[in-house]
Amino acid sequence: MSWFAAAFDDLRDPRTGNARRHDLLEVLTMALTASICGAESCSDFADFAVDR
Repeated sequence: MSWFAAAFDDLRDPRTGNARRHDLLEVLTMALTASICGAESCSDFADFAVDR
């Protein structure tokens, strides 16, 4: 997965405070995986992440 991390090396994390509780790369990975698996809404993404 180093290619995935390298693709986002220059991406600035705009989150602040409690929103930074999770690593940005982990959030992006879960979002990518959820979308590949058919997630279409924020609720779908959240449910997918909790299930995994």
